[in-house]
Amino acid sequence: MQTLVRIFGTGASTIGIAVLAARAFIALNPPPWEVTEYAAFALWSVPLAIVVVLLSGPLRRRLVAFSGFLRVAVACIAGLLAGGGCAFTGYFVTGGWILAYDFPVLYCWVAGAAVGLAIALLWPEATTKSSA
Repeated sequence: MQTLVRIFGTGASTIGIAVLAARAFIALNPPPWEVTEYAAFALWSVPLAIVVVLLSGPLRRRLVAFSGFLRVAVACIAGLLAGGGCAFTGYFVTGGWILAYDFPVLYCWVAGAAVGLAIALLWPEATTKSSA
């Protein structure tokens, strides 16, 4: 159960932070039209969340004995690579149409992947087994 909660929390936080970063970019530089692309961006962020969840398992096993600072540093670097890789993959898959969003997809996905990985790597281990 603990593992499923960690997996869901990692994926949901990745998508949530990416959409929140997109909303922050729109709030800082609003276009003259109404922006309604958050749901589509959240849907396009699901593959990123899957990549982050798949990366978090091996990284978590290797870094469990290290300090929290090192785990966050690794999460930032891996988030940069995962978010950048998904942004460039999305660019080539859509033929460049992913740039039609009103915010920088690369920065939003890097932020989402870094925070998602940090949450996964800092998630506490289950210390007791439930008796149920």
